Amino acid sequence: MVFLTFLVQAMGVITSKSLVTMDADTPDNLLVYTVTSEPEHGILESTLSPGIPVSVFTQEDINNGLIRYILNYGAEPELGDGFVFNVADSKPNTVLDTVFRIRWSLIQFEKGSYNISETAEVISVPVKRSGNLNQYAIVLCSTQHGSATSSGNQPDQNDYQEQSVQIQSEEREESKMCTIFLNDDTLYEGPEDFIVELSMPAYALLGDPSAALVTIMDNEDEPSIEFDELIFHVNESSGFIFAPVSRKGDSCRSVSAVCFTIPGSATGSSLTGLESGSDYKTRGMASEFRVVFPAGVNKASCDVKIIDDAMFEAEEEFEVALAMPSLRSKLGKKSRATVIINGPNDGKSHKHSNSIIHLLQFVFSPFCRDGCS
Repeated sequence: MVFLTFLVQAMGVITSKSLVTMDADTPDNLLVYTVTSEPEHGILESTLSPGIPVSVFTQEDINNGLIRYILNYGAEPELGDGFVFNVADSKPNTVLDTVFRIRWSLIQFEKGSYNISETAEVISVPVKRSGNLNQYAIVLCSTQHGSATSSGNQPDQNDYQEQSVQIQSEEREESKMCTIFLNDDTLYEGPEDFIVELSMPAYALLGDPSAALVTIMDNEDEPSIEFDELIFHVNESSGFIFAPVSRKGDSCRSVSAVCFTIPGSATGSSLTGLESGSDYKTRGMASEFRVVFPAGVNKASCDVKIIDDAMFEAEEEFEVALAMPSLRSKLGKKSRATVIINGPNDGKSHKHSNSIIHLLQFVFSPFCRDGCS
């Protein structure tokens, strides 16, 4: 069996361990091999004349390691080749049409790309081997920087732990793992990637893919902005509703979102005025209505002025909503909330009170039978 080695081009020396003819009456230099059917995916050559195919050689050439098989570029996935030869001694006696088979193994990654959550803290990339598994194989698995790095000045600045490890697959073993450790921090960085690659194979050839792109996802750290509750109650006389808004996730940077109002049974004013009959001051979709979270701050409020008038009104409601989150932030699930202005209030209750007063005045007014002075 010939084992190919990947240098500049895959090649394997045909040795006397894999091809030998013995004749007690004939010296090795007179035992002659003649190739009658050449290899399909490569050539046979002499190390004395590289690049020139040979079809005739001796046992002595083989004993001296002069005959080798060179695999054509791109033919690695074929996993096997061979040639047919005749061998003759000096008599001459000839053995015809002997087949010499050449097989090799490929070692490669299972896929060319992987996505992994930062919270997994480790990724194991499968390294697969196929073809001739009758020999152990070795390959170097190492990492290369992409947008993710492993060279920060502080340990928590590293996105992953740099790796360079030799992986050995034993005889008949088809799969091994190349393991890389990830750093799970609370900083939101968005998708970042690095490369895992195979190199320096021994007793195997590199297949495709021999490099894989690993993308680290940290969606759980992306800042999200949302209301604390879905329903808020406020009295008309309160003057304002301060709807609590929270930021979750990474708090290292300043983020913001627009908070605007949506009318319901309660009526909002215009953006520039405060018209009669308005129940609250409208917030629009402009930047001036942004709720801002400075770096390190996770609590804020969306403030809406409530208009206290003298009109009788039953319970009314409107909505506050979040929109247009700033770069590198998103809206949470509670991005809209209902504000209920408690009722009834104002005019009607005053009328009831006046009616009672009038009634009491009527009941307790002095009565004079004969007139009053």
